[in-house]
Amino acid sequence: MDCYSPGQGLMPASFKVRTVPLDSEDSATEEVLDADFGEAAIGRVAPVDSGLWWIILLRAYGKCSGDLSVQERVDVQTGMKMILRLCLADGFDMFPTLLVTDGSCMIDRRMGIHGHPLEIEALFYSALLCAREMLAPEDGSADLIRALNNRLVALSFHIREYYWIDLKKLNEIYRYTTEEYSYDAVNKFNIYPDQIPPWLVEFMPNKGGYLIGNLQPAHMDFRFFTLGNLWSIVSSLATLDQSHAILDLIEAKWAELVAEMPIKICYPALEGQEWRIITGSDPKNTAWSYHNGGSWPTLLWQWKQNITLLLEQAYLEKQNRRDSLGKNRVRGKVKEFVKIFNQEVPEKPNFDLNDSQHQDSRRKERSKFRTEDTINEKIHSNIVYEKNMPECFNPDFSNNKVFFVNLNQ
Repeated sequence: MDCYSPGQGLMPASFKVRTVPLDSEDSATEEVLDADFGEAAIGRVAPVDSGLWWIILLRAYGKCSGDLSVQERVDVQTGMKMILRLCLADGFDMFPTLLVTDGSCMIDRRMGIHGHPLEIEALFYSALLCAREMLAPEDGSADLIRALNNRLVALSFHIREYYWIDLKKLNEIYRYTTEEYSYDAVNKFNIYPDQIPPWLVEFMPNKGGYLIGNLQPAHMDFRFFTLGNLWSIVSSLATLDQSHAILDLIEAKWAELVAEMPIKICYPALEGQEWRIITGSDPKNTAWSYHNGGSWPTLLWQWKQNITLLLEQAYLEKQNRRDSLGKNRVRGKVKEFVKIFNQEVPEKPNFDLNDSQHQDSRRKERSKFRTEDTINEKIHSNIVYEKNMPECFNPDFSNNKVFFVNLNQ
């Protein structure tokens, strides 16, 4: 745009179908695709998240279909390296997070998320994990993989340590000392306690927490962004304890975050003078509509994926405690869980029913090879639902087939 082009590796957010005449014939035409890299977008914002999603979905396709030929193609490998080099390029930033402008992700209008928004960082972490698995081991990839691994370690620590907020962290922020000039400062980002919004004290439950929306020098965006928090669980960017705490918070604040139409894209909405300044008086993003606290049912599939992953972990932990062999059989437990979860019930072993020495063995096998009803009952018993939760939102795992594979497997 205006004699300037973005860096190589940017993925278009959309394509326009255009009809052009053929030179060979007078009346013949053909359709061509014009990629939009942001030069035609509203606000002229480059789509940072599209390249990250492309890498994530490329791996998901290979895992689900078993077809790895797509990710092994030379042009696909080249495209993946271009995206990674663009994201891992050195700059002026002091943090391992990606620095982006407002409107560069799912929230593609001005909403005050410029800087290091959680959604971009969670997708960035997922894309790095996926790319590390799919990159072909070539001589030219060694430096890229080394930089990728270093960034993964720094990024995960940064998000888990500095983006996390719960009652304990909130009390720490209230007691922050400001203007600390030292290498071992506690208040590294010079956060002033006065910027803690009044709504946060009432919103934060006794049990639970979440990852804040943004972090910059002297600024913490305390809004709850649903996609960033849910995707942090899916990608294991959040720790196991943090993952449970995020779901605990959603359960505790069901009326605010889910309400009648699931689920709010962010909370709370910008209103009044704050809305006018931050959104530029955007009529599309008035309070509790569209990106400004609007409801997005499309986020439910990620929510269900979170519950699936945490149920798997809870099942494995419970079984491992009962297992006399301890941690040596964790891998076997994973396979057993996948069979049970997908309702693939193997045949029972042929024991002699009159032989008393096999009583314990039969009891173990009966519990191992569960029926479909028992599976549903046990899964539902591990979830505490809100009393007023609509029945349609109680997840039914009876016919579930795991689509998205855990990124850390």
